[in-house]
Amino acid sequence: MPRPIILTPHNPQWLEEFKKESHFIAQALGDECVVIHHIGSTAINGIKAKPVIDILPEVRDIEKIDSLNGEMVKLGYTPRGENGIPLRRFFVKDVNGVRAYHVHIFQSGNAEIARHLSFRDYLRAHSDEAKSYETLKENLATQFDNTLDYANAKSDFVREMDRRASEWKAQLILHIAPVDHFRAQEKSGVYVTESLTIEGFIHCTKEPEVMLRVANRFYKNVPGDVLILVIDPRKVNAEVKYEPPAHPEPDPNSPLNSILFPHIYGKLNLDAVVEIRVATRDEGGAFVAV
Repeated sequence: MPRPIILTPHNPQWLEEFKKESHFIAQALGDECVVIHHIGSTAINGIKAKPVIDILPEVRDIEKIDSLNGEMVKLGYTPRGENGIPLRRFFVKDVNGVRAYHVHIFQSGNAEIARHLSFRDYLRAHSDEAKSYETLKENLATQFDNTLDYANAKSDFVREMDRRASEWKAQLILHIAPVDHFRAQEKSGVYVTESLTIEGFIHCTKEPEVMLRVANRFYKNVPGDVLILVIDPRKVNAEVKYEPPAHPEPDPNSPLNSILFPHIYGKLNLDAVVEIRVATRDEGGAFVAV
């Protein structure tokens, strides 16, 4: 049944609702859950939105999620399968008869994850364009009386923002740190992006290949995974120092000897985090992919 379009001013409580619901979703998904993101308009400060929290969990294997439908049903969710987007698992939840949550589950590495996060973070960083998006939604809400037509009418604007976000994101810098530098507020081993903090220092460069070399040089013997953060350096509220590599012995095949690392000391602003990736290892323990 079509649902009417109701936009409400941004509510800081939406973030708290995201955190609380993410805790339950992480429990339902168990070991399959890698990280949980807050996406959509309720994740963009200062603009009106339909009061429906969009949640995007990344999982290890999307094919295993169907077997967990029962756990999601216990939380009040209705499974909708792919619901029009290949390799997605979509769930909806009503509270007191009103739509309250959408859950979009993707396997880590799916391009849809980066698209959703880039769109969110681009509008977070560009308030004028976020307000344009709000104005468009207000106008469309007076023209359409169901969410499907409303969403379709936004598609041209969303595609343009996706394009700009992709170009903007290409200017961001990759940062790397061991997993144990992170603290998850609500469940050990599951990283809720709205509660991550990092302390100490991290290396940065624009080249993923360099990140793998950094990982193998400094973190190969560190137990567990290594996370790579894509951040907006304009939002880093910490001291930045430029230093040469720690081991500058000559190596013509290593870009480590031809660059200077910016080292960030202190705490990395949460809002600076655009994307979280995991560096994977081969059987010998060396990092081979991001």
